[in-house]
Amino acid sequence: MPSIISGIIFVVGLLSYYWFFFVEYGAIVTVIITFLCGLFGGAIALGTKKRKLVTMHALLILSPYLLLLVIKIF
Repeated sequence: MPSIISGIIFVVGLLSYYWFFFVEYGAIVTVIITFLCGLFGGAIALGTKKRKLVTMHALLILSPYLLLLVIKIF
């Protein structure tokens, strides 16, 4: 059950990219939502001791910052 909840939180974090592209100030909303989803999902994943889930949530926390960096470079 915790793995399912962690997966749902991960999907919600990925769906937050909708605001990044289609809403004004969406980058701020995306950063906040992905950070919170990554943090809470990572805590659940740490509780279940599943390394893949922890890695996925760590990448979810970093993903909006990497996207902003790529946009700024190009």
